[in-house]
Amino acid sequence: MRGNYILFILFFVGFALVSSKQNKSQIELQSLDSSETLKKQIQHSSSHEKSLKHSSSYSKERFSSRKKFHQTETNPSLAQTTIAASHKTKRIEQRGDSVLGDMVIGALLFFAGFPCLWFNEKGYAYTKTFLRKYLKQCIKVEPTMVDSQNEGKLVCVNGDTTTFDVIQDPAFNIQVQNCIKLYRKCEMYQWVQDRHTRRINNSEDEVYYTYTLSWKDSFIESRTFVEEFGHENNNNDWLYNEQEMYAPTVNYGAFYLTEIQKKKCSKYEPVNVDLPILQELAAKGNYQLSSNPIVQQSASQNQSNVSPVNPMTDGYPNQQGYYPAPSQNNNSWGQKTILFQDGYIYFKKNVNTTATAGDFRVKFTKIPCGEITVIGQQAQGCIETFSPEESKQKKDLNDDEALQDGNGCCFCCSAICKVCEIINAPISEINWVKEQKVKKKVIFQEQLSSYELKTWLMRFLGFLCFMLGVYFMLSPVYTLLYWFPLVGRFLGALGSFICGLVGFLIAVPLTILVISIAWLFYRKEIGIPLLCVALIIIGYFTYAYAKDYKGEQSKF
Repeated sequence: MRGNYILFILFFVGFALVSSKQNKSQIELQSLDSSETLKKQIQHSSSHEKSLKHSSSYSKERFSSRKKFHQTETNPSLAQTTIAASHKTKRIEQRGDSVLGDMVIGALLFFAGFPCLWFNEKGYAYTKTFLRKYLKQCIKVEPTMVDSQNEGKLVCVNGDTTTFDVIQDPAFNIQVQNCIKLYRKCEMYQWVQDRHTRRINNSEDEVYYTYTLSWKDSFIESRTFVEEFGHENNNNDWLYNEQEMYAPTVNYGAFYLTEIQKKKCSKYEPVNVDLPILQELAAKGNYQLSSNPIVQQSASQNQSNVSPVNPMTDGYPNQQGYYPAPSQNNNSWGQKTILFQDGYIYFKKNVNTTATAGDFRVKFTKIPCGEITVIGQQAQGCIETFSPEESKQKKDLNDDEALQDGNGCCFCCSAICKVCEIINAPISEINWVKEQKVKKKVIFQEQLSSYELKTWLMRFLGFLCFMLGVYFMLSPVYTLLYWFPLVGRFLGALGSFICGLVGFLIAVPLTILVISIAWLFYRKEIGIPLLCVALIIIGYFTYAYAKDYKGEQSKF
């Protein structure tokens, strides 16, 4: 029986090598045929566009396959088809992966799973010990006075923030009082390129590039697009930059907020813009005001109060999923306008149109003063970062921690371990801010819950490293199956699924085993039960395999 298996494997490998040489020539012919097909499609589309130019109901409107907006009254479905075709680019690309590369990536992922899980459990064990210890040492103090006896100690302060400083944005002449922060958010309506791939065969991918208009908070360089013509983004349309402005001094009782603590505040509220500000901006940038420059309600809430510009539909497609075209009766094309709606100042290139590429909008938000709770180290009238000595922390956790401070077996192992250690770094500093008055126990519990969520995500990541590592290391199996004629795609997909299932069955007990050993090193009361569960699972699979193997031998 074993001899038959060996002969079958040798025949399989020989057939794969012969068919690979034949398929190389076929792939070259296919690539040539695909390029010729694409050329014919382009020629056909151009001739189709010429015929549409004469049949369009608007003689002044130019029809192009790359036109951003197009709409006809006679045949709306035709307009939609044209838009869908104009925003998609297709081409054939050779696959750049290889079996050897997949195996190397798989090996790296598999071995990276060990330090990922180990340092993750180490960080969780340390964080739990750290929070439990310093919760008992944290002192609750009153904000009315600074007690010198608490200098250098971990304290918790509750109070109400106040400031006499006025935050001003000189570019827009916007001022806010009794606020910690003023934030200016900027967005531009611009073209975005998305890449989509579909696997054709073992060596080729069909690649699609789609182009859509969307509001983005950073400029997208269109020169990197595959099809730049008709999808240009102009850097000159970016009018303002994002900016954060803080009040110089913010007090809560006798204490004051540090710069780090100001940045941790996040309770934003919108800032309304008055008509004089819009008039000043319009005069400065040669804009004209909309007929209804300030609209507080959205178009979905009150259609009767919406101005003719209808900015709330800007940047949103219609029910069919396509962007509507500008009105053909518009005589104000090219006139810039400005208005304020739903918290945004819109700088539009055209009047009475939906959003066009290059439109710009700005939104202001503020963080008003209010309740606050700060936990950290008291230092001369403020609360700074509390960071205990590292040597004391290690001794509190495990006396054998120095065993892990050695160098790895090679540079690659050391680099992987170092990266995993940085990612899974435990909580070792305390400088927490919560924008309401709560007890110290609540904040400590929130920090622990947040780290527990991260721990579970890293456990799942370690499991994926094991599973994908095994899957990629078995890539020669399902890659060879793709070379079979007629049924190659089916066999390749089936082999890929089986390899993924094998990776799953190996990753489950291995993940539990690594976690249990890590907890056995740091917390024996949890590590011992987990280790028993992992050994039971591994023993069960080993026993089942041995039993099946003996049963097959007994038949012969």
